[in-house]
Amino acid sequence: MQKVVGTTADLSPGEMMEAEFNGRSIVVCRASDGEFHAFTNVCPHQELL
Repeated sequence: MQKVVGTTADLSPGEMMEAEFNGRSIVVCRASDGEFHAFTNVCPHQELL
């Protein structure tokens, strides 16, 4: 499933932004090479507790 959270002009290389998708927080970042990546905004260590 895809959702638009911004445009390519919204993030310069090295920047990130937070967005909400289906009630979940995600982080969208633009790497120094210009590639975009999205991650669930959850600390992986929380699941260990």
